[in-house]
Amino acid sequence: MLKIMIVYDDYVISEELKAIVLDLDYEVVDVVGSGEAAIAMVSLLKPDVILMDIVMPGGMDGTNAAKIIMESIDCAVVFVTGYGSNKIIQRAVNVEPHGYLLKPFEPAEIKACIEFAFHKKQIECRLKKAYSDVLSGLKERISELETSNHHLNTLLNAPTNSMALLDIDGTVIAGNPIVAKGFRMDFEEFIGKCVYDIMPKELANYWKFRLDRVIETGKPSQFTDKREKVSFDNHVYPIFDNTGKVIQLAVYGKDLSCQPCTF
Repeated sequence: MLKIMIVYDDYVISEELKAIVLDLDYEVVDVVGSGEAAIAMVSLLKPDVILMDIVMPGGMDGTNAAKIIMESIDCAVVFVTGYGSNKIIQRAVNVEPHGYLLKPFEPAEIKACIEFAFHKKQIECRLKKAYSDVLSGLKERISELETSNHHLNTLLNAPTNSMALLDIDGTVIAGNPIVAKGFRMDFEEFIGKCVYDIMPKELANYWKFRLDRVIETGKPSQFTDKREKVSFDNHVYPIFDNTGKVIQLAVYGKDLSCQPCTF
């Protein structure tokens, strides 16, 4: 059974509303005559729907009271008034209530408005929770990515072998200082370079052939190359997206002569 609070300054009208609401098999938790009284009681009574008069005497009208109440607890607010002027309606619309009733009141209209307002509020609450869950999950994911990035940097900088992460065009996404040193480049300068552009042409063609095969087959590759009497043992591993497409390549190079190495 839905709990209804009635906020109306006219005793006769508030009693009329109360009788209709009770006949509709709702529970009336309180009837108050001012916005201040509604604010004072709403946290204690926790109504599901408030039938709120717009124009009330005193320092606070229904629109101001509704705004404060809607920010403090999860309940639906339906504005009830005998005034239908554009100015009054606009004041009500600005608060974004869950329903609007004009006198004279009809039981069927009141019932429909209460049910609609409660349903609308339930949808709002579910959307609010879903948004909160998504935001929480996003924050957790960002934290995980930051941790993964820290771990990646640690792994890249820990070994004595060259390591790099390339996109499918050969551009360096990440790497360690060892591989940058092998190209006689500063680490910051090395990141973002295309490895084919900083290799000798013949070596670049050979590397592109081998890396393209990994991209085409989706299978790791191991090969060696020799530069200036130094042999390098190279391992290339494909990295896939969630559709199984190769989007990056992890490359590891070891100088078999134990001298400073590159790919």
